[in-house]
Amino acid sequence: MSNIRILTGEKWDAEYRRTPVNEYNWNPWIEALPPIMDEEEATKKIKSSPQFAATERQLPSEIRGHCIHRLTELCQPFSRHLLLEQAVSRVIRAGYKARNPLRPDFIARLREPELPESVLSALRSDFPYRSSANGFAVFGYSGVGKSTAIERILLTYPQVIRHIAYEGHPLPYQQVVWLKLDCPHDGSLRALCLTIFQAFDNALGTNYREKYSKGHKTIEDLILATRQLAWIHALGVLVIDEIQNYTQAKTGGPDNMLNYLVSLDNMLGVPVITVGTTKAIKNVTRQLRNARRATGQGDFFWDQFEFDDEWTTLVKVLLKYQWVEEPQEFTEDFSKVLYEESAGITDIAVKLYMMAQYKAIFKGVTLDIPFLKSIAQECLQLVRPMINALKSRQSVDLQKYEDLYVEWGDYAKNMFCRSGASVNPEDFDTTLADVGRITDFLVRGGIHFELAKKAAIDVMREAGDSSLPELNQQAFLRAIELQNAPIAARKVEPQYTEGDLRLLAQAAKDTGALLSSVLEKEGVIADVESTLAAKAAS
Repeated sequence: MSNIRILTGEKWDAEYRRTPVNEYNWNPWIEALPPIMDEEEATKKIKSSPQFAATERQLPSEIRGHCIHRLTELCQPFSRHLLLEQAVSRVIRAGYKARNPLRPDFIARLREPELPESVLSALRSDFPYRSSANGFAVFGYSGVGKSTAIERILLTYPQVIRHIAYEGHPLPYQQVVWLKLDCPHDGSLRALCLTIFQAFDNALGTNYREKYSKGHKTIEDLILATRQLAWIHALGVLVIDEIQNYTQAKTGGPDNMLNYLVSLDNMLGVPVITVGTTKAIKNVTRQLRNARRATGQGDFFWDQFEFDDEWTTLVKVLLKYQWVEEPQEFTEDFSKVLYEESAGITDIAVKLYMMAQYKAIFKGVTLDIPFLKSIAQECLQLVRPMINALKSRQSVDLQKYEDLYVEWGDYAKNMFCRSGASVNPEDFDTTLADVGRITDFLVRGGIHFELAKKAAIDVMREAGDSSLPELNQQAFLRAIELQNAPIAARKVEPQYTEGDLRLLAQAAKDTGALLSSVLEKEGVIADVESTLAAKAAS
């Protein structure tokens, strides 16, 4: 268990307060939670600012090197953090709605030192208090801050709330608001159960792991025990990080773990949030889709930053923390170089910035743009191929790295339906109407990924009976329209390659030719009339 990360938080004594949401009132589990935060308060709570004083620039170089390491504690909230915080806030409270300890039968069961057989029987099958709360998933590239974000959000809540009495009625219980742990490296369900026991022990000071790991416990025994603990301690949300590890399971198959997580969602109303890299997207979304069909939270996909105002904010925050004797001022060029050398991955950007400071202090030089570039070439050799793949955004490059490449088929269909379209993804003709294929087509033609995704979704809303070549053409035109619109203006300079669709569009404009004719001539889209004639002849 020593190599499993388990987050531990604070313990609070219960203080009850009414909420603006009527259905949350008169429920001790919910009223004991901190108040629902607005965006300003959430930003303050999630943000983590390392200690810094300008006078530290005069310290000896070896001491300043230790100060630079504080940057690993930095967390600057952006819009994605606030959306995630709101989703966590909703699922915790919604999960408690159907588990109100004021219900007479609920109280009677909680007073039992061990759950009675009637409850155990229900736990083995289905539980009578089925909640409308469902968890969600957070996927993204390694290094974009998924784990840090979810941990900072969870830590805005106490992990354990100690109850004594509510409205004059005894309620001597310890409520566990959240558990956050890593998926075991071997992906086994047994190891996950033992990790959950350890997480309860860390939070409560109990010895559940020792108790349940003794003897010849079957996996069914362990699963039942975790359900008992989740019920007895009013678990608010279970967060499983590094969920891509579940694919390593050798005993019982990897889907056993996901089925177990679904059972927590369905039977006990305990929301489960899974966090992982793109490697897990295809299988996790397939297995959890039915359990989460009713959820209003959606799933989250975190890719690299765009070169926009949020990136500018991040760089300005970083530049506040300089231990070199002559600090570097913010410039657009410095921000751009840091973006290009990190491909917008925050973890790489911060580490590059730290390494550049280490080297600048050691060599007694200025942290300027040429020096930053030289450090990137020197220190990022191992990740350089991945950075280049992310910068190219080409499928052929991304496919080389399982933690970068996304198989957009099923995921894109789910995303399409969440975007507000009325079409059911199960009714899609995947040959003609696959959002993922259209997105990939546009990306390979040089269109920025975010624009390609948006264009594909827009076109599919009115797909009708259009053929795939026609949809590709419509999506391309829509992407150009989005690219030229002020609201979609990008600061990333386009990188043209041979066969780039934008060059073909410009050529059509310059010559006055129809765009469809140029695309057909270059073999980008099929000759629709010839294709239809050939089909009719056959």
